Amino acid sequence: MHTNEPTRHTTTINGHLYYNRRVPKHAINAFGPQIMIRIKDFA
Repeated sequence: MHTNEPTRHTTTINGHLYYNRRVPKHAINAFGPQIMIRIKDFA
């Protein structure tokens, strides 16, 4: 992902940009209901 701006599947929390997605039903046992990965510092 080559962006510094929040997009549909990203959010900014405390100056950090996160990729945030729901997990498909078949993968919830392995990953949980959501995936949130910090991409980079946004501030």
